[in-house]
Amino acid sequence: MALYSGTCSSLTQIACSDDHNYPGSSNDMRPFMLATGLTPGSIVFLRYWAFSGNTTGDFGLCVSTPTNDACSNALYICDLNGYEGTTNAAYTIDRPSNMRANAEMNDPPTYTYTSGTCQGGIFGLGGVWGTGAPNCDVAINNNSWIRFTASGDSAVLDVDIYDCYVGSYPSGGIQMQVFSAATPCTTFAPVSDFKEGSSHLTITARGLTIGNDYYLMIDGFAGDICGYSISASSGVLFPDITAANDPICLGGSTTLYGPAGASAYHWYPGNQTTQNIVVTPSTTMTYSLEVTGVCGHRQYLDYTLDVNQLPTATASSNTPVCAGDAISFTGSGGTSYSWSGPSFSSTANNPSIAGATTANSGTYSLTVTDANGCSNTTTTSVVVNSNPTADAGNDTTIANGTSATLAGSATGGTGSYNYSWTPSGLLISSNIANPQTVNLTTSTVFTLTVTDASTGCSSTSHVTVIISGGPLTADASALGAGACVGDSIAIGVLASGGLSPYTYSWTSNPAGFTSNAMNPIVYPTVNTTYIVSVWDGFNTVIDSVAVAAYSLPVATASNTGPYCPGETIQLNSSGGTGYLWAGPNSYGTATEDPSISPALVGNSGNYTVTVSNGNGCSSTATTTVTVNPLPSATASNGGPYCEGDNIQLSSGGGLSYSWEGPASYANPTQNPSISNATPAIAGNYSVTVTGAGGCTSYATTSVVVNELPTITASSNSPYCVGDSIVLLAGGGSDYVWSGPGSFSSNSQSPIIAPALIAQSGTYYVTATDVNGCSNTAQTTIIVNASPNVYISGADTICEGETITLTATGASNYEWNTGSLSSTISATAISSATYIVTGSIGSCTDIDSISVVVNPSPVADAGPDTTISPGDAIQLNGSGGLSYLWIPSDYLSDANISNPICTPEYSITYILLVTNEFGCTSTDTVLVRLDIECGSIYVPNAFSPNNDGKNDVFGVFNRCLTVIDLKVFNQWGNLVFETTDPTTRWDGTFSGHDAESGIYSFYYKGTLSDETPVEGKGNFVLIR
Repeated sequence: MALYSGTCSSLTQIACSDDHNYPGSSNDMRPFMLATGLTPGSIVFLRYWAFSGNTTGDFGLCVSTPTNDACSNALYICDLNGYEGTTNAAYTIDRPSNMRANAEMNDPPTYTYTSGTCQGGIFGLGGVWGTGAPNCDVAINNNSWIRFTASGDSAVLDVDIYDCYVGSYPSGGIQMQVFSAATPCTTFAPVSDFKEGSSHLTITARGLTIGNDYYLMIDGFAGDICGYSISASSGVLFPDITAANDPICLGGSTTLYGPAGASAYHWYPGNQTTQNIVVTPSTTMTYSLEVTGVCGHRQYLDYTLDVNQLPTATASSNTPVCAGDAISFTGSGGTSYSWSGPSFSSTANNPSIAGATTANSGTYSLTVTDANGCSNTTTTSVVVNSNPTADAGNDTTIANGTSATLAGSATGGTGSYNYSWTPSGLLISSNIANPQTVNLTTSTVFTLTVTDASTGCSSTSHVTVIISGGPLTADASALGAGACVGDSIAIGVLASGGLSPYTYSWTSNPAGFTSNAMNPIVYPTVNTTYIVSVWDGFNTVIDSVAVAAYSLPVATASNTGPYCPGETIQLNSSGGTGYLWAGPNSYGTATEDPSISPALVGNSGNYTVTVSNGNGCSSTATTTVTVNPLPSATASNGGPYCEGDNIQLSSGGGLSYSWEGPASYANPTQNPSISNATPAIAGNYSVTVTGAGGCTSYATTSVVVNELPTITASSNSPYCVGDSIVLLAGGGSDYVWSGPGSFSSNSQSPIIAPALIAQSGTYYVTATDVNGCSNTAQTTIIVNASPNVYISGADTICEGETITLTATGASNYEWNTGSLSSTISATAISSATYIVTGSIGSCTDIDSISVVVNPSPVADAGPDTTISPGDAIQLNGSGGLSYLWIPSDYLSDANISNPICTPEYSITYILLVTNEFGCTSTDTVLVRLDIECGSIYVPNAFSPNNDGKNDVFGVFNRCLTVIDLKVFNQWGNLVFETTDPTTRWDGTFSGHDAESGIYSFYYKGTLSDETPVEGKGNFVLIR
């Protein structure tokens, strides 16, 4: 591989490489060239050729320009994150100040290297900042430099290494370390680990000062060439926002912490400018922080703070309650609970207090906490009322059959009481404080319950009434356990004790009977208790007797009819234990549910059953049996049918109909139809005819369905205009044709001649067979127009020009060049004949054209030349019949071959030559004016205020012909770039005015005499 300058006709070799001795040996067949002194903007040529007879293969080129070869021009990167670079043989060894590897000593050029001996070099040393090289064998081979600014007290750099020429550490790879410098590029001190490898490294720098610059030195291990990329996880960019608490509960606060080391902070929302802020959001909120770094670079951080809503706390109790009752609490809304109240606390969801006292009254608070740890509090009030004190009085003794007055009282509570005595049946009134008893014959304990009328709280007390002496007795009885409803039975009473004669008084339950007789007669209609009261003039005793009223059985009678003749008549009855039936034709049976079979119309009539039960009581019921006559069924159809016809079925003789037939056919109508008949549904169709009472009979009809004939229709389409169209049909006995243009025919195979385009279309034939069934078929006729092909385009061109030929008159085309397009283009180098075949369907036509190619002239504008200002020179052009010089400036005549040129500056002329065929070619010539260029001027300040003074910035020189100018802001961002020597910067960036401040520039260019120029520096933009 070789590198040349000059032109293709006159090359000068700059560099050549047939092989390169890379570190290791696996890549030694790859050429490497290092060229210096090149002129920016000039054209160079790279030539490559096969090695050792190889004729094919793949290869790639890597072109780079070392810009950070020395510490003094270290590449400054404010944010290292994402930087990519490479070690390279183009990087020269740089050992400024005290920079040495740990196996190196002395100053260049007498520096020495001794492997295995630590001679004091700092590259590869370890310390409190981290580890160093494991052996004293580190050397500097092809180092390069990066300078960055720290934004934290430590920085972590993750380095991915790839495409190493040697390929595997320790035989090859990259070695790196970070250094501080007391002043730029002097008095270096390591601040990080020393790392080396060929795949991945992690370098940690410690003890950094925020805002200070540090140097990262990268060196190819043993001179190896590797690519690498750097990811900075901390130290050169700001860490994320953190929160003291996240999430928080509604109403709570937390502190958001901005990253340390920034020069300015701006929070959104809120516009606070402190590093940390305290926030109390009412809902989940995203906060943004604009952080200004030590390099002036702004970074935007976001943090979403989650806010959990408070739980909905509810609390209740079962109060008011009375003293001694249990208090029950109910809480909800969370996952944990905390109750507090008068001398009470609990963590239960639903706690309780047994044996309540009035001291438990008061307000109880419940704090509810949910699964997120958020709490809410509510309260509930508890009321415990005191109980009144009941007093039933003192025990007392009375004679048998006499009464007593009870003496009850109450104290305590609210003072308003309700009284209730039990047993209440032995008192004249049980709801007063001092009630009177009835005449008592047995000793009785009476209980007094006093209830506070305001609170409902109560207490009880007891008193005993003691009875002395013998009692009056009565014994009531009946002559039997009971009687059927409507029958009679005698009842009576036997009294003893007390004083006679006795007085009797009878009543009943249910009410309705009274009597003063000792032994009355009764007629019970329901089960009745008869109560007798016996009075001896002083005391009354009561007794009773129960008499059953035996209910009559509830007789039922039914049948499952109506019936049809031949069915079984089923009679059903219920309601008792014995049954006796009677019906038409002297019918009788003692069966509960008898049947009659077969049923006859004469069996119709009323059937009566007498039902008796176990008590000897009886009742009757009647049911009516109906036996209906059978209907007279008919069935028919209108066939035979053809496939596709509608089948019509007919029936009669009843009230409803149900058809069945082939293919699971079913229909409930009297005269159904079946559309689109097919042979598959031919066969017998049966109808069930239903008459009065659901009686049925059947009828059948046979349906015949003939298949449609299979008709064919065809032709020999497509046709061209003028052919004879032949239509072909088959499958029937009679035919009818129809088609485009009102065509019709009764022939089986009609002929249409001559064919016209208008006769294209679909032709239909309907054929009928011997069964009278018809079917239709179709065929499509295409009649194509005959094409008329014609080629248009020039038949004479110049050598090397492109010819375009277009064919028309057909739908499809095929050229003798193989093209299927209607239009073809070709670059002609000799005369040729072009033929095209055009077609419309199967119809074709051919056309051709012969193209003559005329030779082009060879233009020659003469050699480049240099003259002095004010001199003239004659240009000498040749190669054609006519001439045109472009531009015409400073020429005596631009339309002759040899005009006189008197330029005022260097100029390049283009000569256009035309020959006798009108064909042209061009050549150029440079007339260089040898003038004084003067020095290059770059302003150190400008003010773009449109006052006509210093409004633009640029590189100024009258001889400047090539320029590459770049302008950067203070953060290293490119704000302007041009390759036009006449273009200036107007102080705008991305459509907006750039800020006032210090900017840097760098340019490379070429003067008109091919002198290279280069420069860099700073300037001030003033507004």
